[in-house]
Amino acid sequence: MKTKEWIIKKLEENNWNSSIVSDLYEEYCRDFTTPCKRDSFARSVRFYKSKEQPLNNLKNPMKKDEIITKEEINNDVYSAFVQSTFIKTPEQLIEHLNIDTNVWELFKFTKNFWGSSENPNFQVKGDFRKKKIDFNEKLVLDSIKEVVEKFKPINSKVSTKNYSSNNMLEIAIKDHHYGQLSNESESGEDYNLEIAKELYLNTVDYMLENSKVYKPEQIVFVVGSDYFNSDTTESTTYAGTYQAEADRWKKTFSSGVELVIEAIEKCKSFTNKVKVIIVQGNHDFTKSFYMGIALQQRYSQDKNVEIDCSETTRKYIQWGKSLICFTHGDKEVKGKLPLIISREQPKAFSECKYIEAHTGHLHKEREALIMCDEEVQIKIRILPSLVARDDWHNSKGYMSVRESQSYIWNKEYGNLAVYKYHV
Repeated sequence: MKTKEWIIKKLEENNWNSSIVSDLYEEYCRDFTTPCKRDSFARSVRFYKSKEQPLNNLKNPMKKDEIITKEEINNDVYSAFVQSTFIKTPEQLIEHLNIDTNVWELFKFTKNFWGSSENPNFQVKGDFRKKKIDFNEKLVLDSIKEVVEKFKPINSKVSTKNYSSNNMLEIAIKDHHYGQLSNESESGEDYNLEIAKELYLNTVDYMLENSKVYKPEQIVFVVGSDYFNSDTTESTTYAGTYQAEADRWKKTFSSGVELVIEAIEKCKSFTNKVKVIIVQGNHDFTKSFYMGIALQQRYSQDKNVEIDCSETTRKYIQWGKSLICFTHGDKEVKGKLPLIISREQPKAFSECKYIEAHTGHLHKEREALIMCDEEVQIKIRILPSLVARDDWHNSKGYMSVRESQSYIWNKEYGNLAVYKYHV
């Protein structure tokens, strides 16, 4: 028996399921003295299925209105085989499969026909791949301008507390992925705009309430670092990966900016100085920057609030003997952050005893102590996230603890306390 005959026989025995037959590679090796490699075998299975399966159906004419659909996903290509008496065009196939043409594009279509004009039988196959999205900068900028116009500058008249404690509170709600849609039925957890907003404000309230004992002179509020789940009008990340979104992008952006403003106002009522640091993430690289511009517009006349929306990837703050670097953590070469900090901030690096880099991106807590002696301590912290798992993270089995952290910094003694808010 030849390889072709062996594969076709196994396909017939397994109802033309190529995945099952591809898993029979060891059996195939036992039956043939000079077998091919596993990947070549899998390709042969898919090839003979696509070529021979229609012949098998000549013996079984379709009933009127009967539809048989078979689907496969191989290397990010979605393939669908449909047998019927009436589906014969790409448009009919796309309608039957309910394909979102904003996300997927048909790049290969084949059709087979047997029977007669009175009793037609069609088998069509479509291969789909995700579209590569071209970023429409003008459309985005026009939409951002429309959203930002309602955030008019105001003169602050809020009565705030003016402490002299030498302490600073850092609130860093990393990787919040505002706009993400998760359903408990798919990922085990629900997540949408309402849940994300409640978590965000509850975290800010918790951090402010628990840090009262330290009477911070200043609050550093870190915003961005994948604050938004997607970056474009087509619900993709900056790199073009499609994301399941809870609502239209304009509503997500507008309500997301309003949520940050509400959080900043809470911080303003707590202490005399609030510094907002915008960190761009890999999901929201441009959108987080535009949000920073909106916040600058909103607080341009407010002496109590400073917005750092500079174009650099890494942002820094020096607090006495402490130097903290804020970055998303997806761009730097692993292990190079201490060297990068020393080159970008040479004066502060030489003056400070406590040096830390606070990153995100991985949605889980990690900590690496690079150096610790009587002269200097250098630490890299990867901060966790409050976001629920989406379908992709759930399929990979990622089970990170959902958590957010804040830090109390003293000008003389460095990090005094770490507060954690858990879901």
